[in-house]
Amino acid sequence: VFGRLKVLDLSCCHCLNATPDFAMAPNLVKLILDECSNLKEVDDSIGFLKKLVFLSMRECVSLEKLPNKIHELSSLVVLILEGCIRLVAFPQFPPRSSTNGLSNLKELILRDCESLEFIPQVHEFQSLRSLYIDGCQSLDHRRKHLFE
Repeated sequence: VFGRLKVLDLSCCHCLNATPDFAMAPNLVKLILDECSNLKEVDDSIGFLKKLVFLSMRECVSLEKLPNKIHELSSLVVLILEGCIRLVAFPQFPPRSSTNGLSNLKELILRDCESLEFIPQVHEFQSLRSLYIDGCQSLDHRRKHLFE
């Protein structure tokens, strides 16, 4: 059953503190985790979602970090992180010798992530067409590094 699943919307699952193992849903194209207020951790198995195009995490107020495996989302086009007030950093990109898995990311929305201190430099996102950053006070004084 999960092998054929294309869209998974876990919005408003307030009792969810960690995402499930995504290995059983390899055909997932759209993942919505909006308003999962107790979500602290996204399982590393998210890296298995090679067909994932859209990932939204709005108002995940307990989320502190993204999994390192997020870089393995080779088909991801849209990433929305909004109101993730405890999120401190976007994972570092792997060394240049390895393939940048977010090479298809076209739209990155970072809004009201008050604790966010680090995101990779813009040139690391090879296909990025739209970057929206607002209300990320901890990132504000570091923005100049984004374009180096």
